[in-house]
Amino acid sequence: MNSSEKAYDHEQFLADFIECACPGMQEAADMAEYDEAIAEIRSIIAYCIEIGDKKEAAIWRKKLQRTKVAKRRAKKKMDHKDRREPAHT
Repeated sequence: MNSSEKAYDHEQFLADFIECACPGMQEAADMAEYDEAIAEIRSIIAYCIEIGDKKEAAIWRKKLQRTKVAKRRAKKKMDHKDRREPAHT
């Protein structure tokens, strides 16, 4: 488990603890929503680099990594759920 996954686990624990319905913390988020969020964060990072704000770019890079981890985990959950459904004959 890398540091991004550990950070995501911590955020998820806190969200579950306070029963938060925060974006990015839903179990059934659509993959397209993750793709949109990743594209938006990348454009923010590009802007931060363009204006020379290294601290803000670093913050957004962390958010980008956490979003990617969240997307991977959501995909794993979806794949696992699909395998558990009974076969229709």
